Amino acid sequence: MIREYRVTSEGLADRKDRLEARRKELSALRVEAEGERAEADREAAKRRAILARVKDERVYHDRMVGELKRSHPATRGIRSGPPGEATGSESSPPTSKPPKVAPGESTPPGVGLGAMRGRLGWPAEGRVVEEYGTRVNPRFGTKTFRNGIDIDAGEGANIHAVFPGHVLYTGWFRGYGNLIIVDHGSEYYTLYAHVADIKVAEGDDVKQGQVIGTVGDTGSLQGPRLYFEVRYQGKPQDPAQWLRPRG
Repeated sequence: MIREYRVTSEGLADRKDRLEARRKELSALRVEAEGERAEADREAAKRRAILARVKDERVYHDRMVGELKRSHPATRGIRSGPPGEATGSESSPPTSKPPKVAPGESTPPGVGLGAMRGRLGWPAEGRVVEEYGTRVNPRFGTKTFRNGIDIDAGEGANIHAVFPGHVLYTGWFRGYGNLIIVDHGSEYYTLYAHVADIKVAEGDDVKQGQVIGTVGDTGSLQGPRLYFEVRYQGKPQDPAQWLRPRG
């Protein structure tokens, strides 16, 4: 009976230890969940602030936000405005229609940024850690399509405009963090996301190579990096085909 009692006591003590460990684990998970909920609340507050700013500048921002929503990976991407609407500086509307594109051709040759295929400077120093194209989640087997590339640049590193253009949008956007969009005319855009410090304002004209921000981790789940896109007529392009080859 004593032996049985000891065995039972040891079993109960072991079970008690396991329950205590489980209780601590659940407590930690509860704290983590509360932290995530607080972060979600902060993100919601930021989105509300953005919407308030959009309403205050309705004429300008309604068009910009509409383009940004279409640029989200889950939707179609940035597109130009209605025929005749300026896609660059509001004070300098295009004087002619964009050149026609031959069947099967994705970009018009020899027009502005379109003439720079394979010759653009890099927006930041660093190696590409996520490439353009379809990705399969190794855990869930789900497929996603990346509209741009991730460059593993150091936090605080300078971000450069890859071509002269007009700053179309700056600010926080869901999925991108701090985002800068530059309109290069002829329906070409470049996007720079996860920015830490934005150094330009909407409406600014920028030169090729000009510093427009610094690398950060805003909106990123992978740490400091620059997310970069090239778009033409609302369709994402493979940045590797536009950037100057390295080494």
